[in-house]
Amino acid sequence: MKRKSKLEFKQKLESLKKHIHICYSPELKKYLKRFHTIPYVAKGINETSGSAFWVYVKDEELKDALAAFDEEVVSKRK
Repeated sequence: MKRKSKLEFKQKLESLKKHIHICYSPELKKYLKRFHTIPYVAKGINETSGSAFWVYVKDEELKDALAAFDEEVVSKRK
């Protein structure tokens, strides 16, 4: 099996990012689960920072929930 180059991997990752949302915020992850019951499809650990991240399918429901999070949570911090 031929090993893919870093460039090929980065190109495929960029293409994939059109369909997924990567969440690095535990607060956002809890919000999506509690108020919108949106499940993540994968969980990982960032190799550099050791922090957890969660992967969501990017669809209209998620986009609406992200907008609501920005309005309800983020805007109140300002």
